[in-house]
Amino acid sequence: MIRRVISISVGLCAFTSAFSGLSATNSIVPGQNVLGRIETVAQTNYYEFLGVSNQVITAFLAESTLTAGHPMIALYDPDGNQIGSEAGNVYAGATLLERRLLQNGTYQLRIHDDGGNELFDYGL
Repeated sequence: MIRRVISISVGLCAFTSAFSGLSATNSIVPGQNVLGRIETVAQTNYYEFLGVSNQVITAFLAESTLTAGHPMIALYDPDGNQIGSEAGNVYAGATLLERRLLQNGTYQLRIHDDGGNELFDYGL
């Protein structure tokens, strides 16, 4: 069973396809639930959204079944700098990331396994 698990407060853009299995960049919008898959070792899935300075985003990632220990979410600002990351901080198989954005522009969420060696299906 896949849990419906995203809450991005404001400013995300539209997802291209569920279970793409590719490392292409997808867009996402606030409140949208997406399904994804990490199906190769060291794979990273990318999601972009438009953010506004002082906006708070919340992203929740959960595995559909516990096949990886700590799924990771990393947040990158419009300049490509990592400004936050979390891995398995809710419980094994689930991760919550919440940050206040400091500038306007296109932000990116990156989803991957914390060790880069486990495969899993997820809801974001």
